[in-house]
Amino acid sequence: MGWTIGIAVGAGVFGAIAHDIDGMVVANSDAARVFAELGGSGTLVDSYLAWVLSLTGIAAAAYATGAVLRLRSEETDLRAEPVLATAVTRWRWAASHLGVAAVGILGILLTTGLVVGATHGIRGADVAQELPRMLAGALVQLPAALVMAGITIALFGLAPRFSAAAWLPVAASLLIGQLGAILGLNRWVMGLSPFMHVPRVPGHEVTVAPLAWLTAAATLLILAGLFRFRQRDLA
Repeated sequence: MGWTIGIAVGAGVFGAIAHDIDGMVVANSDAARVFAELGGSGTLVDSYLAWVLSLTGIAAAAYATGAVLRLRSEETDLRAEPVLATAVTRWRWAASHLGVAAVGILGILLTTGLVVGATHGIRGADVAQELPRMLAGALVQLPAALVMAGITIALFGLAPRFSAAAWLPVAASLLIGQLGAILGLNRWVMGLSPFMHVPRVPGHEVTVAPLAWLTAAATLLILAGLFRFRQRDLA
């Protein structure tokens, strides 16, 4: 709830000023170019909104990483072993944390999409049109955020001592998303962030292929982590 409210409030503030973004950067061509590169779409307002929604996706991924890492803290603090000594299986225990992370991601993205759509739509007196566009822009972030949860559970299962390294992909995705295009990073470096494969909505069409590939990657990472956790010893 705290993550959802905090991210939604921030996204709502950004969404409320989207209607004025043209006037704010009209005399600053560099600022307009930056927003175009970050948002990756044709109009300045849509580029700005796509950038805002991509930030909410990374924020949701950060929440998911922390939620899944609770598995490791429960294990190292010796609270997992008494639970697993009962009829609760390892898969069921780990899946409960993954479920919380997945539901949390969806809740964050739905809420922020609604808030940005409402605030931007009210300013432009066109809520009916803007609300579905912002919801789509928020929800396309879901597969990329799930990849981050998958990386976390994979590290927990395969290399539990290095589970905290799951924060590195989140930080890298944030830096690549905000600075990659501006710094002119190589395409393969940019592609390391799952969020760079997400359609830039609003402004572009929603394409299914990259979302399907990201979902498949998240599924494989999750299964790899779960299978290995089932076999390894507890810390």
